[in-house]
Amino acid sequence: MKLVSLHSGRDSELVAVSRDLRHIVRAGSVARTLQAALDDWETTAPWLEAIYTALNAGNAEGATPIEWSEVGPPLPRAVGVHTCR
Repeated sequence: MKLVSLHSGRDSELVAVSRDLRHIVRAGSVARTLQAALDDWETTAPWLEAIYTALNAGNAEGATPIEWSEVGPPLPRAVGVHTCR
């Protein structure tokens, strides 16, 4: 399964990318962001896999060609661990 984040506000928008890297379909009905998907992976993974499978079969509603210039960082506001001295 291939997932990317598109520039869309502060957190970006989760989309599935086709196996051939030519098309995307928005996955906001499952999780708005990659972080949200990861936080609830047991629930979101099967739904995201279904979207990805439909996209690759050519029958995903709303599929569009990917615009690579719109792809952003996967976790734009990832929480990190910082050590202060």
